[in-house]
Amino acid sequence: MIVACVDHFRKLVRIFRFCAGICGADFGDRNYNPWNPLVFVTLSSIVFFTVCTVYTIYAGLVYDNDWTVILQCLCLASSAFQGYPDKNRECSDDRYEARRFPLHYNSYIACAISAPLSINFGKRLFIMRFFIPGLDPNSTMGYFLHMLIQFMCIFFGAFGNFSGDMFFIVLVLHVPLLKDIITEKLNELNRTQLKKRNKLLKDTFEWHQRCNLFIEDISELYSEIIFIEIFLCCLGICCTTFSIVLSLSAWPAAPAYLLFTLVAMYVYCVLGYTIEEASDTLLRNIYTECLWYELAVQQQQMILLMLIKAQSPVVLNIGKVMPLSLSSALQLTKAIYSFLMMLLNFLE
Repeated sequence: MIVACVDHFRKLVRIFRFCAGICGADFGDRNYNPWNPLVFVTLSSIVFFTVCTVYTIYAGLVYDNDWTVILQCLCLASSAFQGYPDKNRECSDDRYEARRFPLHYNSYIACAISAPLSINFGKRLFIMRFFIPGLDPNSTMGYFLHMLIQFMCIFFGAFGNFSGDMFFIVLVLHVPLLKDIITEKLNELNRTQLKKRNKLLKDTFEWHQRCNLFIEDISELYSEIIFIEIFLCCLGICCTTFSIVLSLSAWPAAPAYLLFTLVAMYVYCVLGYTIEEASDTLLRNIYTECLWYELAVQQQQMILLMLIKAQSPVVLNIGKVMPLSLSSALQLTKAIYSFLMMLLNFLE
């Protein structure tokens, strides 16, 4: 059973290493070169997308006199800008580092639904909301070139963000695993003879310290990344919802993008809640699972230190602004709703 679990984990690691390698960000390679050609291709795609987005906003405001194009461009731009923060953080192990080159993989859904929506609405729809300067999107050749280039941006974004998010998810899911290991060691401590408990208790104490250090490393590594992810998700949700209210026909793929952006924001908040729940469960297990009253005074002091540390657990934060939890997700949802009501009142 243990071998099977390890094999499943290795397959999962191979998957997100393969996805990261497509973007040139296979940080699992010991000989990884951060300035390989694929990295330049990915970063060039992000820069190219930014230039085309600025041009699209300018053309919409100046030539079409349509200010709503700003909202439609910001919807996907909020996701694309997640690729700019090339975060390099090192934890206690110098070989441990993560690099992100994402466009939001939620936008990948637009590629699958753009063709049927084009038939349904009787007009040409694009995967992403940006146009290339000097290339007419209304011509047949220009339309297909736009679709090809936009698909390439989505392609790199899909693999890059999937690998980055999966790496974060795998790290967070290690915390409940460490909690279960500590709980089992406490149960084993109850079944051990009195003379052998001291060594096992020290081992349990070390595992508890490793668990706290592991969470601190994740928090230090991902604090700024989480802030950028949550902030841009909220921006994308606001712009997309407002675009739907104004005119759904202007961007038929907006509901799908809105749904997946909401899912992305709540997934991150659920991961933060997972660490909080694991810490609370560990606190209860230390007090209830361990027969601490049968231990010697010195051993009880070690259990007391574990309890004190468990009462003030390390949690993930959204850029040191607020904790990453379900309550924060509720607060953000209320803030998004208030912002949308303000925009609707502005229209009236």
